[in-house]
Amino acid sequence: MLDSKLTKIKTLIEQKEKIDTQLAELIGETEKPKRGRPAKKDEPAAATIEE
Repeated sequence: MLDSKLTKIKTLIEQKEKIDTQLAELIGETEKPKRGRPAKKDEPAAATIEE
């Protein structure tokens, strides 16, 4: 019983955070995050074999 209550609480908190974020975007408090996959950071170039 306690586990089910904790799970429900966790779900409600997650929903509240999503709603708060959406409301902030609509009101203009925050910028809308970019959609899609985040850009890759510059990775070190692969080592080349010098002859």
